[in-house]
Amino acid sequence: MKIVTFNLQNDLIKETIDKKELLINFIKVENPDIICFQELNFKLKKYIEENIQNYIIVGTSRYQTNSFIDEYNSILIKKDIDLLETKTFPLYKRFKHDFFSIFPRICTYVKLKKANQTFQIYNTHLDHLFNYTRKHQLQILKKHLKHHEDIPTIITGDFNMTKNNPNLENFLESKLINTGSSLTKSTLKYIHHLPIDFIITSKNIKCQSIKIDQNTHISDHYPLIAHLKLNS
Repeated sequence: MKIVTFNLQNDLIKETIDKKELLINFIKVENPDIICFQELNFKLKKYIEENIQNYIIVGTSRYQTNSFIDEYNSILIKKDIDLLETKTFPLYKRFKHDFFSIFPRICTYVKLKKANQTFQIYNTHLDHLFNYTRKHQLQILKKHLKHHEDIPTIITGDFNMTKNNPNLENFLESKLINTGSSLTKSTLKYIHHLPIDFIITSKNIKCQSIKIDQNTHISDHYPLIAHLKLNS
C-alpha cells in the first residue's frame, strides 16, 4: 500500500492554476492508495474533487468557513478501499486557542478496509510555534489512539518537530514506529534539518520503503512517500 503525507502550504490568496495542475499531475503519476494532506484550502480541495475521479476525499476544516485561513487535514482515498468510519476532532480541550496555539489544530481520522484488512489513519498538523503546545496536542491524540489499539494504525502529518524531540519520543514509546527514522534530508524546502513530516505506524505494519520526494516543487514542503504492508 502506497501512502503519502504532504503539507500543501496554504497560499489561498496567491493560489495559481499552475499549483493546482502540478498537484493533480503528482497524484496521477504517483498513483498512491492514500494521500494525507495538511494546509489544504477549500479551493484546492474543490479542484481535486473536480479533477480526480478515482478517489474520495474526507475531513472537515478547522473553522468550516471557507475563509483564507481555514484549512483541512483531508485524506484522499482510492475508491477501491472501503471507508468504514471518518471524523475530524480537535486537538484542544476547551478553547480553540488553548495551550497558546494561534490556530485551532485538528486531526482527521479514518477507519478503512482493503483486501479484507481493516486499518486506521490519523492525519494531523501540530502547532508551529510552541513545543509545550505540541506536547499537549500529542497527549490528546494519544488518548484517541488508546480507544483503537487493536487495529493496525498509521499516523501522518506535519509535526513541526524533528525525530529527536522528547515529545515525539514520548509519543512513540515502545508501541509506535517512526518509519522515516533513517531519513536525514529535510521535508522543508528552505530549511536544512531533519524531517518534520512523519509517517508513523503501529508494530503490525511493515514499512517496505520510504523517501522524501525533493523533485516535487508544489509547496514549501516535500511529499513523504512510503510503501507499507499490513501484517496478516
